[in-house]
Amino acid sequence: MLTIIMGKTCSGKNAVVSELKKRGWSQIVTYTSRPKRRGEKNGREYWYISEEDFSNKINSGYFAEWKAYRVGNQIWYYGSPSEEIIESSLDDKNNVIILTPQGVVDVLAILKRHVADYQINIIYLYSNHNTILQRLKSRKDKNDSIERRMKADDKDFANATTLANKIVYNNTSDSISSVVNKIIDYVC
Repeated sequence: MLTIIMGKTCSGKNAVVSELKKRGWSQIVTYTSRPKRRGEKNGREYWYISEEDFSNKINSGYFAEWKAYRVGNQIWYYGSPSEEIIESSLDDKNNVIILTPQGVVDVLAILKRHVADYQINIIYLYSNHNTILQRLKSRKDKNDSIERRMKADDKDFANATTLANKIVYNNTSDSISSVVNKIIDYVC
């Protein structure tokens, strides 16, 4: 079964997925052309590939969904492998992937075309504005980056609640353990 976690920047998606993995879940690792942040490892947060490799994968139909973001004078690409998504939606074990709302729409379209009886849960991990702002500042993001990301998220997540099967709140008063327990209680 495939569980999709979607949430705005700093909503705790990676922390939730990390905890789910500790509890035996498998993660579908997505691809990006953006540079690694401090502490990130290839194959854990993302598969980090060049823009050229990313473009080749787009052209070959490798991705179920992909998106490009302009960051300063660069474009960062993100995408999810079709084959792993299809296989995970048919699997009996618990699989998880992090996607944007548009990514969810694109993945649902791929699954509807290629899989007759797929199993999928879509969780919207919701954090309020103050929680997100506090988390962005605590990880020392620059003010222009904070403003850009929050503005883009307001647009990208405008209809996220209509895609979700379940909304799970993750604000400063919530522990990751309790958030993950709510997800597991819903999915299992």
